[in-house]
Amino acid sequence: MKRNMMVWILLIFTLGYAFPSEEVEVMKGFVYREGSEEKDLMYIQKEIREGTYDSLKISHRYFSSDEELEAYESVVLENGSLGLYETAINGLGFKGSLELVDGRVRLVRVKDGKYREKKIRNRENLVVGPLLPSFVEENISTLQKGETVVFHLPFFDGMTLIPMLLEAKEGDRDYTGRHVVVEMRMKSRLLSWFIQPVDMTFDLDMEKITEIHGPTILPDPRGGGGKDYVEANIYYQYGGI
Repeated sequence: MKRNMMVWILLIFTLGYAFPSEEVEVMKGFVYREGSEEKDLMYIQKEIREGTYDSLKISHRYFSSDEELEAYESVVLENGSLGLYETAINGLGFKGSLELVDGRVRLVRVKDGKYREKKIRNRENLVVGPLLPSFVEENISTLQKGETVVFHLPFFDGMTLIPMLLEAKEGDRDYTGRHVVVEMRMKSRLLSWFIQPVDMTFDLDMEKITEIHGPTILPDPRGGGGKDYVEANIYYQYGGI
């Protein structure tokens, strides 16, 4: 009897671990137009998790104020390692994907119906959007020591990986001494003249990013025919974990 009971317990545990769990919303972000004093809500961002450690999918979905899905990005982690990353921005007519194939990075870009594919050399600390918060968390103690951290982001327009820098800095958002303002910028000094850095406020008690301030890759819903990128203040709420 006891042996049969143990078999059933092991079977239930195995099935529960092997099959994906239901979608769980663990984060919600409110994306306001910069300079609007948090009155112009442009997008609502949601982080959705589904699955288990052996196959975990993390999705970031961006909804308009009328709850239409405008953009998304998702990554599948196989036993903690990056498997497949996909992204799309409706207003830009863009879709992209990244996966590791035989030790190289395979990039696919579809823009206005035109398809491009390229395999390039992998780089150290390859990070995609949904993994950036955990990457900051993993390196926060290094950043607090005044050291910089280099990582690489996919850049689909150039079909390449671009080096980025993280650095802790003092700022007016360090409210209580329990927050660290982390600046993300281009490693290239030349490119950093043209692309403004992004500030992320990291809460040491929550061990999470609570705010992001700066340029985004999201199109401006109000102007430019959906083609202009927008600068924003983003505030996050967490729950459901």
